[in-house]
Amino acid sequence: MSNFHPREIFGNVYPVKRERFERFLSLHNFTGVMVTEKYSIYEKDGESIEIPRNSELTKTQVSDLLNLYGTSVDEFETFVYMELMVEKSAINSPK
Repeated sequence: MSNFHPREIFGNVYPVKRERFERFLSLHNFTGVMVTEKYSIYEKDGESIEIPRNSELTKTQVSDLLNLYGTSVDEFETFVYMELMVEKSAINSPK
């Protein structure tokens, strides 16, 4: 078992930026189809998901949205931690 604990390194991922959540959906073959004043709408296999347009989403919002489509919050959080590691390494890399 790994001694790597991303939550200890990066802290809690929530609230999470809507744009990061939308990237996660895109990687899972959701396609953005419409933006309204209140929602971004994504579709996959004839199913649609409405993401509130506020700038950040809570864990409850993310969980509710992902549970509708059989995707786990753990998978999303792993994605976020991987993005955070890439961002941190880019900031710390020599120029």
